[in-house]
Amino acid sequence: MKIVRARQRDRASSLPGFDRNFPPQTREWGIDKLQLRLTGQWRTTLADGRAFFATRLSDPALPWLRNHDANRSGVTVETVQPSLLTLSLKISATRCSETEGAIIAELSANPTRTLASLIARFGDQEDFRARIFSMDVLTFFGVAVEPSGIPRSLDGSDNYLPDRPPVHSLLGDDPFATFIPTYIAQLQILLSRTLSEYDGGFGFDGSDQVIASPDGEIRLSWGQIAVPQIETYFERFHRNAIPAVRGAAVSILDADTASRVTLYPAYQEQPSLERDGDRLALTAAISSTVDGRHTLSVYAKTPSRIRFEVRRQRRGRYGSDAIGNSGASCPPHMARLVNILLSVERQDAARLIRWTDLFEFFDEPDLPSIGDFAYVMRAIFRAANGSAELFDLLTERLLVDGGLAIGINPQISIAAIRYLERAGVIEKGRIRHRYSPSQIARYRLVGVYRSLRERMLMGISGQSGADMTRAI
Repeated sequence: MKIVRARQRDRASSLPGFDRNFPPQTREWGIDKLQLRLTGQWRTTLADGRAFFATRLSDPALPWLRNHDANRSGVTVETVQPSLLTLSLKISATRCSETEGAIIAELSANPTRTLASLIARFGDQEDFRARIFSMDVLTFFGVAVEPSGIPRSLDGSDNYLPDRPPVHSLLGDDPFATFIPTYIAQLQILLSRTLSEYDGGFGFDGSDQVIASPDGEIRLSWGQIAVPQIETYFERFHRNAIPAVRGAAVSILDADTASRVTLYPAYQEQPSLERDGDRLALTAAISSTVDGRHTLSVYAKTPSRIRFEVRRQRRGRYGSDAIGNSGASCPPHMARLVNILLSVERQDAARLIRWTDLFEFFDEPDLPSIGDFAYVMRAIFRAANGSAELFDLLTERLLVDGGLAIGINPQISIAAIRYLERAGVIEKGRIRHRYSPSQIARYRLVGVYRSLRERMLMGISGQSGADMTRAI
């Protein structure tokens, strides 16, 4: 029996299932790591800038900042490491021996990590969107701590959105289009809290953020903000994410006779592989004939989640007046950055790769594979919840009998059955081609895993399907 796989789905996952014919949609693109560079000016009525900044950047109410470093050329302050927030910040003021000068704010931010932390801490509360908009800035950028936080991914990070509660139920069909304006507003509040002598109040003059006090003024030009580096990504649910990435890496390198394996990170144009324990990632330069700015990285974020990530580490293709469709409805102090993140970078990531061609390398064969067997065993282990007796019983029922029923074995809890159903391992249906006359809810392996079981039985017995039919 040949099983042709449909798009992979899992009721426990909020991600779209992997399908080689399903390219990424605009609303799927998220923003992971990015660097922001914001410039401006300062002036003071005091004797010089050193006194002006001494009352700001050394505020003990900001424990997440290092003590400021003052010298003849200027003043610099940055966040402690490891950061107590989901971003890091460095502020430099120049010509501090005078009464005016330039100021530069450099931020290493991660909207995905911040949003994941917010969902982990407040996702189960009513009106999530309004709550995060009016939230205190240090709470907004706070880090979720395990066990209430996000379980670490295969690369040891927490920068991915949890499956529960689904982000779409909190922020709509395009979560990042909803979240990014709030994220930028909170960034502006954070900078004001850092640079203001008093309560962090500020205003706007066109696209400039103005932080004023009786002894001086600081202006930050959001209309000229730069994004030197950014990672744009989308994710797919894949039952066998790790084997799929491994297989794709081997296939791509095998198909490209001109490629070579280099150390990671690869700043050259050649593909590279990164191996860290059981985690394997593929990185390759893309569209070097178009602009030479981007690389593609594909890796298993979790055992059932593949991330396709487009990284730009050079100057973006936007100009000084980059205001597009996404920023048209925003106030001037947000329009440029909103457009860069939600229009320019998304469009670049989508157009630079023929995604359906790439997906061919990550597709699973129509016939069941060893990865399917590993997935079934992993699901049984998790459903057993640490019970060796329940693990043995579930394995016997599913791989020997081909199904199970509620209430037949008191050791098999309804919770275990529900988990296996959500994981896409079993489905409610007929067992051995007939319904139970007692109408007890019965479950069987889904199509591809039924085929896996049959092939295992045939392989163990040494008989083909035709031989078994004749014997019967």
